[in-house]
Amino acid sequence: MPRPIGHTFLVAWVFAADRMDTWVLRASIAIPLVCITGLVVWHLLAYLVGKLPKKPRTVRQSPEPPSSTQSPEFLARGRAPTTVTPAGDSPEQLQQACRDLEDSLAETYVELAESWLRNGRPRKAAAALKKILQICPDSHQAQLAHDRLQQIRDDLEDYHS
Repeated sequence: MPRPIGHTFLVAWVFAADRMDTWVLRASIAIPLVCITGLVVWHLLAYLVGKLPKKPRTVRQSPEPPSSTQSPEFLARGRAPTTVTPAGDSPEQLQQACRDLEDSLAETYVELAESWLRNGRPRKAAAALKKILQICPDSHQAQLAHDRLQQIRDDLEDYHS
């Protein structure tokens, strides 16, 4: 059975190299072509898979205050509340939501101050602690911030003396 002409030519082209530089030239041409072909196929598959229908995501257009039923342990972890039940027109619920946000913000500032202290930046830590005193002066975090500020001042005085 006769072989196809193209097949014979390809085999002859590949194995007819008499010198090493001919092999290097052919390999330097073939390797990038194989790589480019592989990348084109990879991107084509990724594009086609991306065209499959996806589950729709809901996007909130504006932040909403937290509900008064937000769990205290969630707020204590220093994370800002993300889900809210409609508060309607109740001032008590809105005021509680504001207090929850203040507590969450104060906790975040405490974490920021501690981070600055761990990184050897007591002046930046003091600035973060002063923000707590401005935001919610009557809170538990404000008392902690006041004590921690006094400790930082004492440490700085000991360091400079």
